Amino acid sequence: GNSGGPLVNLRGEIIGINVAIYSPNKQNPGFQGVGFSIPSNDVKDSLLQILERGSPTRSFLGINQMRDVDPEVRSVLGYDGRGGAAVLNVRPGSPAQTAGLLYGDIVEAVNGEIIKSSTQLIALIQRAKVGEILKLDVWRKGESLQLQATLAESNTGSPATRRPSGSSGQEQPRDLQEIIGALGIEVRDLSVRERMQGYRGVVVTGLTETALAGDLVAAGDLIYGVNGARISGVAEFSNYLAASAAVQATTLEIFRQGRRTQVSLPALPPQE
Repeated sequence: GNSGGPLVNLRGEIIGINVAIYSPNKQNPGFQGVGFSIPSNDVKDSLLQILERGSPTRSFLGINQMRDVDPEVRSVLGYDGRGGAAVLNVRPGSPAQTAGLLYGDIVEAVNGEIIKSSTQLIALIQRAKVGEILKLDVWRKGESLQLQATLAESNTGSPATRRPSGSSGQEQPRDLQEIIGALGIEVRDLSVRERMQGYRGVVVTGLTETALAGDLVAAGDLIYGVNGARISGVAEFSNYLAASAAVQATTLEIFRQGRRTQVSLPALPPQE
């Protein structure tokens, strides 16, 4: 099927809803043999939630940052188990904090299901019901613990992606790379060791010669928030920044030389 239509198996059963196709040419987009679908069960659950409540819901545990257990994580934590998801940051007041999850914990199983990656854990949480109690098998500094967490409802939406009040919504969409290029901020993801030290966000590696950010941002700055929304990586930073800067001035939360500060980037000039 085309993007937007159902994906069926050989028995004619709907198993997914097609949502996008891959096309490297933005000027003359065309199907390149790669499509993306949402599992039909996920769509069905969302539909039922919309009919019952008016909007879909997602469960929320509150682990802000996780990482797969790779050799570097094993070295930093001294972990010799088979797999799991390493906890790098827990949101204050979240179900994860209430359950007792801490930085450096490794979630090895949830309700008896072995966790092999952080992606698996995220999917499991999102598909669980709000209010469901999860039994977590956790490794912490060589000890095995069992914790319980009651899932809350995820608060969807971010200040960085909301359109400012009074905006007509009729502006022409701007290309993400165009916006990021105009601002001229070059960043990188944090290393595992930096994350294990408790840092979060992206590190500025430099500015382009024509950067609108000018002298507001400097190489070595740690950007950890955009318009009050915490960020965890380059992709998230780019999306939040582009969504905001295209229509309004943007506030960046920065950690610089041991001190926290804020800078305000100008909105991009309107397209002619």
